[in-house]
Amino acid sequence: MKKQGLFSDEKRRKILFELEKKPKKFVQLKRLINLESNILSYNINILIKEKLVNKKGIYYELSDYGRYLMPYVHKFNDASLIPMPCIAVIIRKSNKILIRTKDKEPGKGMKIFIGGKMNLGEDIFESAKRHANEKVGIDIKSLKIICVNNYVSKKNNSIAHYVVFFITAEPLGKPKKALWLELDKIKGKMFPDNRFIIDKMLNNKSVKIINSVYDENLDDFKVVNIS
Repeated sequence: MKKQGLFSDEKRRKILFELEKKPKKFVQLKRLINLESNILSYNINILIKEKLVNKKGIYYELSDYGRYLMPYVHKFNDASLIPMPCIAVIIRKSNKILIRTKDKEPGKGMKIFIGGKMNLGEDIFESAKRHANEKVGIDIKSLKIICVNNYVSKKNNSIAHYVVFFITAEPLGKPKKALWLELDKIKGKMFPDNRFIIDKMLNNKSVKIINSVYDENLDDFKVVNIS
C-alpha cells in the first residue's frame, strides 16, 4: 500500500497518534479512538503489515520505522507546508524531445516532460524509470541529472512548493501517449520551468541548482538565482 493511501484514513492516523504517546492495549485504543473491535482490528493489522506498528504481548507500539514516519503523518493534512519532490525526465532522441500533454490538474492540457511526484523512500533514478514506464510505456537508459529546480508556484493566497529533479535519458522502446518534437516545434502552453530548461539548461556540463517563482495569476515565471 502506498503511504499516501495508508495515511489518508483518519482511523489509522488516530491509532498512530495514540501509539506515539506510549504503547497501549487493544481495549485502551478502542476506548480512546471509539471504534468497533472489528474495524480497529482491521486497521491495526494493516499498520502491522506495513511495519509501522509492532505487537509485544498484549501491547501495541510504534516500530522504529513508524516513529521515523510520524512527522509525515502529522503533516498529512497540511501538505502545503511540505515541499514536494518531483521528477522531470527529458527523454531525447537525436534533436527531438519526448513531450506529453498533461491529462490531470494542475495544468491539465499543458505540454510537459515525462515525470511526476516521487514516492516516499524512492531513489531518484528509479522514480524516473517508473514514470517513463507508467506515463509513456517505455524503459530508459543513460540517466543524468542536469539541474534541480526549487520551484514555488503562487496563485491568489495559496502557494505550492516543488523540488524538481530534471534528468536527461535515452529511450528504450516506442512511447505511447507522447510525441517526439524538435526543440523549436513545441507549440502550445508549456509548464514555464520546463520551457526554461529547454531554453537554458539542456547542455549543462555540471548540475545546476535553480530557485524560481511562478505567479500563476500573472503567468509570470522568474528565476531568482542559479548556482
